[in-house]
Formats: sequence, structure tokens, C-alpha cells
Amino acid sequence: MKKLNAIILAVVLTMVMASCAKSEYGIEGDSLIDWVDFIKLNGKMYSSIGSAILSDSTKVKQPIAEVKFQVDGAVSNPDYKIKDGDAAFWPKGTKIFALEGYTDHSLVAVKDDRSINGYRLYCLSGEKASYRWHYKDMPKDKVNRIDVYPFDNRNHEKPILQIDDMKTVKEVIATLDQGTKYEMVNQNLNPAHYLVFQTGEIFAYKYGIYSDGKRFYWAPWDMMILPEKFREYVGLE
Repeated sequence: MKKLNAIILAVVLTMVMASCAKSEYGIEGDSLIDWVDFIKLNGKMYSSIGSAILSDSTKVKQPIAEVKFQVDGAVSNPDYKIKDGDAAFWPKGTKIFALEGYTDHSLVAVKDDRSINGYRLYCLSGEKASYRWHYKDMPKDKVNRIDVYPFDNRNHEKPILQIDDMKTVKEVIATLDQGTKYEMVNQNLNPAHYLVFQTGEIFAYKYGIYSDGKRFYWAPWDMMILPEKFREYVGLE
């Protein structure tokens, strides 16, 4: 009987210790967490940039860190404390690369087969960081080329169109700026293309174009209906 009690006690202690370990690490809970795309590196939080791509993959330099833990699918405790090496969606061992011209590592990259030019960009986030990839932040006077990509670019296709005539580039931007605000009411808009604005920087600005089968739309901030002449410039059907 004493031996049985000892075995039961040992099992209970093991379960308690395991539970304490998980509680201390803060992984398990009862929540389904909708993670934003982040990486934590050297005590700093990085957020993925949905409206920018890497312009030139030769500007990718040496790896500076690796992901240590993927929180998505593993963490269900909303009080979990993000740690160095954590990433929302990248598995352990994923390399994080430095970029030419960013020795402060305020902009880094991760290989991504789903991104144009094969890398996803991440920027510093937080109170002292500023997100500068909105359309309103784009230096329009520096745009020297507009590339048009298919929305589904998983095969790393080349642009279906490149606009590098400066007169046309300016006209396209002016046409985009003439869009009118559109209040979506049960509207089925399908992704059509990406417009990528090259400015000579290591990154380019990327925004989606949508269609309802009749007209084109985009959302530089609010959803906007594009003028009919937009399709004439970029050759969209």
C-alpha cells in the first residue's frame, strides 16, 4: 500500500511540475489567439510590411539571427510574454537577414516564396518607430517605374507590365489620386493585380488593385473607385 501511495504521489508531483513549467513559460491557456505577423529580435519588435517589397534581392546580406520559437499554433495563453527569437508564423531555425544600407537593422528580411522577389520585409515597430509605407508616405516625385504584377505571384512571375516612361508614370499616379471614395455594401471585389512603385530605394511600395468585373478599385487608405482611364494606362482588362 505504501508503495502504491508512493507511486501515486510521484505521478502527481510529475504532473504538478510539468504544469508549473508550462505555466511559468506561459504557453498554455484557453484562448484562440489571432497573431499579427511579428518577429522579436534583440529586445525589439518587428512587424511585417504588407505594402512594401524588396526591390533587389542582391541587397540581402548575412543572416543576423534565427527564429527560436513559433507562437502560432503553440501558444494559447493571452498573457504569454513575447521573448527574443519568437515569431508569429515562422518555424524554428528560420533565418533573419540584414539588408544593405540598414546597419541599424531597422529593416530586415526573411525568405518567403510567396513574396515578390522572394523575401518578406520587417520593420521596427513600437512607440519610437514610424510606419512609412502607406501610400500617403510614398515620395511620388521619386517614383521612376511602376510594375504591374498578377495578384497571385507564387511562381515569381515577372511583371506583366513595366511603366518607365516618366510622363506615363506621372499620369498613372495622377489618375490614382482622382479615385473617389467607395462605401462597400455587400460588394464582391476580387483581387486582380499589384501595383509596385519603384523609387530607387532598397524597397518598393506595393498596393493591390481589385475588380468587380466591371470597374477597378484600390485602397490606399479608404476603398476608392478608379477612373475608367486607369485601365488604359496599365493595360488591365
